[in-house]
Amino acid sequence: MKALFTILTSLVLTIPMAILIGKFTPLGNFLFSEAGYRLLDPLFELFGSIGAEDHIDIISSLILLIGLLTSLIVTLIAAKMIFRTRGK
Repeated sequence: MKALFTILTSLVLTIPMAILIGKFTPLGNFLFSEAGYRLLDPLFELFGSIGAEDHIDIISSLILLIGLLTSLIVTLIAAKMIFRTRGK
């Protein structure tokens, strides 16, 4: 029950969390700067990215992955608090 709650809730929260992360202006400024491209260059080469459209796809996927991981952490903390109080 706890695992199902955690997985489903984190999947539901992934898109809103990714939108919040994408709206964080300093992160966007960094990712689309020269320093951001140098940092992500190994990912671009790994996936064979050619051109700006492919770069944006990889950056978007990275933001979605960060959103998934963040929502999973938040959901795990919430589940631990909910199921701890229900058990007592």
